Amino acid sequence: MSIEEHIKLFLKRLSQYYGVLNEDLELSFEYDIPETFLENIKNIIPSNEQLEYFYTIITDFLSDTNIDLNDDATSYQNIYKLEIKHLSRKKETKFRIRNFAITIDSGAIIPLSFFKTPHSFSFLNTEKDNIIRKIREIILFYGDSSLPQIEFEETINKIINPAKNSIIAIYNTTDKDFVKLYSKSYFIYLLKGHKTIYPTELLHTYRINNTLINTVNHSTSDFTQFFEIYDVIDEYHHIDDLLIKYLKLYQIIEYLITRHILVNIQSNTSNQNLFLREMYSLAKIDDFDEKNFKKVFENNRTDLSNWFKSKIDGNSKIKVAVEHLLYPNETKSFDTSNLNQVYNGLFRVLYKLRNTIVHNKESEIHLTIHNILLKEGIILLIKELIIKFEFIILKKVADFESTIKYKNKHLDLY
Repeated sequence: MSIEEHIKLFLKRLSQYYGVLNEDLELSFEYDIPETFLENIKNIIPSNEQLEYFYTIITDFLSDTNIDLNDDATSYQNIYKLEIKHLSRKKETKFRIRNFAITIDSGAIIPLSFFKTPHSFSFLNTEKDNIIRKIREIILFYGDSSLPQIEFEETINKIINPAKNSIIAIYNTTDKDFVKLYSKSYFIYLLKGHKTIYPTELLHTYRINNTLINTVNHSTSDFTQFFEIYDVIDEYHHIDDLLIKYLKLYQIIEYLITRHILVNIQSNTSNQNLFLREMYSLAKIDDFDEKNFKKVFENNRTDLSNWFKSKIDGNSKIKVAVEHLLYPNETKSFDTSNLNQVYNGLFRVLYKLRNTIVHNKESEIHLTIHNILLKEGIILLIKELIIKFEFIILKKVADFESTIKYKNKHLDLY
């Protein structure tokens, strides 16, 4: 069968799937050119975004001057097998969602979302051309008269009515191992410098607080002493990625802890005797310095304790996330009746969350942008923490809070 015959049979099968194949369409199939048959199909079948994309692919296919439609379809089509996989249900891919599309020598991986929003996939035109070429091959594959109509309808139904996080896996060879194809495709995609589509659930937009702006505008204080933190805040604003943004927030907190220690050293009247010991305490910043963590936020103790308690008590997913962070591999409940425990737990959670993003230890929860479906409570928790702490931190600077304010420009060395 020729390329043209495969395209027309694909369209005929589409009309059968929608139950609109009538005598007029049968005649159009037999005697009209493919372009006319396509227009007749489009006039009858209810349209949607996936179908429109198929129509566009077919129209461009038919008008491609580099292709002889009379050639045998096997000269163009190289698909051995095709199947649709639901990523969030696949244990082999760790139930993770990675939005990428690519063709490689042994096959292709194409998300069903590509048929609806191809523009959301950003890569070189040559890469996009390769994917479009593969979709053309799909049309020829399902326009083969030897393929049962039921198989066509099962596949087209999944494409036209896509389940979230589903992909098309295309095999060009007899090796139909999905995990092998998926793994190789993903690695080649990354080797080409491409990145997956970022989940919208992990985007965070900074909230402007006009009260803080007015505070600084009307202040007579010299804000020069905080100058080094401004660049970190700028980096924080450059990032929309929730996970990296959280790390930047944590970096600002560590900066405030360092300042707090230096403020204490500067104000210590017995510095001559205690200087070395106090300077040595700066080395703790590499670890979790819970003591100074709490001191930096001591003025916010009551507010933070009540706030954290309300978040845990008010959202079961956040509660479970907190318990998983604090008590890994244990079935232990976090008691919010003790506000002192709530306050202590908050800072341990801040540190544990930092580790879930930075580390990949067996003893810790591993969080990436690709497994957010499994970590919904943690994502909610991070969002709440960022909103709460970005205001508190910036307010401390705007208010020249004593715990982070240098008394003068110099630190005497002993």
